[in-house]
Amino acid sequence: NNGIYYEEVLPEIEIIDENLKESIIKLNDSIFIKGTIIKESGDYELYCYGEDKAGNKASNILHFTILVADIDNPLVWLESNGKKLVDEVIVCRSETEFVVKASDSSGIKSIDICVDGINWQKYNGEALKFNKETSLNYRAIDNLGNITKARTTIQIDDECPEIKIYGIEDKGVYEAGRSFWINIGDYYGIAEWKAELDGVAQPINTSIVLNTSGEHQLEVVVIDKAGNKASNILHFTILV
Repeated sequence: NNGIYYEEVLPEIEIIDENLKESIIKLNDSIFIKGTIIKESGDYELYCYGEDKAGNKASNILHFTILVADIDNPLVWLESNGKKLVDEVIVCRSETEFVVKASDSSGIKSIDICVDGINWQKYNGEALKFNKETSLNYRAIDNLGNITKARTTIQIDDECPEIKIYGIEDKGVYEAGRSFWINIGDYYGIAEWKAELDGVAQPINTSIVLNTSGEHQLEVVVIDKAGNKASNILHFTILV
């Protein structure tokens, strides 16, 4: 009972009585046929019952586990907000939480982490947060001793991206032919941006000439790789 086997199992079952009336053998609540080889990994319950013609009854229940030989290494990965992270370098805010996950057909014996090369320590599923650039090493060991190691560099960016608009200002009044340009930037890189003049997309890092008279609105929105957002809205007037 409660045995663990690392190969296929062929149960040998005998229910003996000269005056046997009834016998039942079940594996996980399904009728079990003698001579059947159990090949799949998993937890099992084997139930045996016998009753003779005099009404005497006997039963036995065995629980056991099969872990079929596993030559594959476990899978190990990093997650944040339920999303699996696959990049070797992650840019995020200091408030971002990470967890290390692992899986293997034989089960996971342990997960360990090593921060900035300082000692491996057992990981128990707690949320991980970092306030500076960090090299996170992590590994998973399955129940048969196979090991997988991985490393992720985590870069912390709590600063909003930069928006610079040259040539015009909010509430400014200018003559037709006025030009301006937009510069955006972020140390760790831009994830997405938009620049719209009266709802029409505009380029960045190039001169834009204004010839249409009237009141105008320029909106610039920038989001960096860590999710920090910056925006700027200017209202101005062009006179012909």
